[in-house]
Amino acid sequence: MKKWILVNLIFIFLLSSCQGLSFPRAQNDENAALSKTEPTTGESSSLTAQPTATRDPLGERFRIKNYYLNAPKDWFFTVVNEERMLGWVFTPTDPQLMADQGLKDWSAILWLVTPLPSGVNAEQMRAQMFENIDAYGDDELQAALLPAQQTGIIELLDEPVLLVDAEIVQWGGLETIHLEGDILFDVDGVVEQVDVSVYLTWNAEEFISFYQFSDQSLTDSLTPAFLSSRESLKVP
Repeated sequence: MKKWILVNLIFIFLLSSCQGLSFPRAQNDENAALSKTEPTTGESSSLTAQPTATRDPLGERFRIKNYYLNAPKDWFFTVVNEERMLGWVFTPTDPQLMADQGLKDWSAILWLVTPLPSGVNAEQMRAQMFENIDAYGDDELQAALLPAQQTGIIELLDEPVLLVDAEIVQWGGLETIHLEGDILFDVDGVVEQVDVSVYLTWNAEEFISFYQFSDQSLTDSLTPAFLSSRESLKVP
C-alpha cells in the first residue's frame, strides 16, 4: 500500500490541475506574444511557442503569481496557461523546430504551480509522503510524469520509465521530493535515453513542481543550467 502513496498524491495533483490541456501547436506571433512575467488564468491553455530567445544571462526572471524562477541563458520559453495550471516551459531549441528534431539533442524544463485542492491537509500529506519515500519504485516516477504528459511536453506510451533515486531535498526553502530516473524510447529500432528529474513540493495553498529532461548525451553539460534555474526559485 505504501507504494501507491505518491501515485495518489499525483492523482490529487492531476484532478486539481490537468483537465482539458492539449498537445502544443505553433501559433502566430500575435497570439504567441504573451507576457513572460506572468501567465494569466482563464485564457487559452494550449502551449504557445514564443520564437524569441531570452537575451539576458541567467537571472532574467519569470513569474507565476508571486513565485519567481529564472530561465537559463538564451533559452526559449513557452507558456502553460490554464485556469488550474500555470507554468513555463524552457528549451534551448526553438519550439517550432523541436517537432522535426525529435529526441536527438532534446532537453527542456517544465515549471508548474497548481492549487492544492480544498480540504487537503498539506502537512499531513507531507508527513505521509516523506515517511514512505524509501518504498518508492518505478511506478512513482511514472505517476510523477503525468502532469508533464498533460502539458504535451513529453508523450509516454509503453516506454520503460526507470527510477534510480528518490530522496528528500530542500528547494525554495521547502522540503521537497526529488525523483531521478530515465525514459527509454525505441525510435526506429534505436533506443534513445532521456534523463529526467522531478522536484515536487507544496505549501498550504499550492503544488510547485520542476521537471528537467535531457538527452542522455547532454545531461552532464546541461546540469549547471538546470541547477541554476531550479535553485533560483523564490517562494512568497
